[in-house]
Amino acid sequence: MTVTITPFDVLPDALVDRVAAGALDAASADGAAPLSEAFELALPRPGTHHVATDGDDLAGYAAVAEDGSVELFVHPDRRAKGVGTRLLERVLQERPDARPWAHGDLPAFVRTLLDLGVDGLITDHPEIVVPA
Repeated sequence: MTVTITPFDVLPDALVDRVAAGALDAASADGAAPLSEAFELALPRPGTHHVATDGDDLAGYAAVAEDGSVELFVHPDRRAKGVGTRLLERVLQERPDARPWAHGDLPAFVRTLLDLGVDGLITDHPEIVVPA
């Protein structure tokens, strides 16, 4: 697997559709949507978008809001292959103050944050605990 991460200021329309479909696949696998309504609505708008691809296939996506909050997902077929780590590393290079969101109880995501030394996980699930 060869993953390429491409930044976009504006996602092309076809890519908006592929990212939206990938988010639905992730939601189906995880039982929680990876992107909030605000981030979904921002897909076709100018902003900070990072798209991970493996050849022609979508491997993952990350977006950063102006306030530094980050929402991302890795396609279920591309998990446990370092895609999420690479997306977060790219985001943190550009935005060291980034604060990732977790919309579900995803232990692999929390482990990735810990491995990268990320503080400031934002979640709407109080049962998620990030060890100190």
